[in-house]
Amino acid sequence: MCEADSPYNTDSFIILNAGKITLSNSNKTLLSTAMNWKTSRGKVVMETGKWQFQFRIDKVPSDGTIATMIGVCTPSTTKIAYQGEGWMFYGYDGHKWHKYSDQQYNNVKWKTGDIIGMFLDMDKHTLRYEYNKKDCGIAYENLPSKLVLAIDMYYVNEQVTIL
Repeated sequence: MCEADSPYNTDSFIILNAGKITLSNSNKTLLSTAMNWKTSRGKVVMETGKWQFQFRIDKVPSDGTIATMIGVCTPSTTKIAYQGEGWMFYGYDGHKWHKYSDQQYNNVKWKTGDIIGMFLDMDKHTLRYEYNKKDCGIAYENLPSKLVLAIDMYYVNEQVTIL
C-alpha cells in the first residue's frame, strides 16, 4: 500500500519484466520462472512524500533457498537493480545490497509467509524495512530524488506478492 502523501495506490504499479517473471493478481504477484538474475520495476516514479509497501513471500524453492531482493532503483537503471543504481534488501541472508556490495542489515533468511515492509521517505531520502512487523532500522540514507519500486529474483519458483 502507499501512504496518503501520494496520489497513487498499488494498482498503479505496473511491473516491467527484465527476465523470466510471470505476473498475476493485477501485476501484484511475481513468480520467477527461470534460474537467472532478473529485475522487475515499478512504472510510477516516486519523487516526494512517504511511500509504504508490504510484500508477502508466497513461495521459496523446495530447498528453502531464496534469492529475492526488494527495494528501489533509479528509473533509468538498465542493470539488475542490486548491481547498479538499486538499494535492495536481500532475502537470502538479510543483507542490504547496492552496486554489487553487501552489508549486514538484519541477518535473517526469509521464508514462505514472511511479510517485508518497506518505508521510503522521499522528503528525507531514506529507506527502511520491517521483517514480520519488526523494525530493522534505516537501511539507506541520501537516496536520489527519483526512484521506482524494484524486485530482483534469481531462482525458479520464488514468488512475491505486493499487498
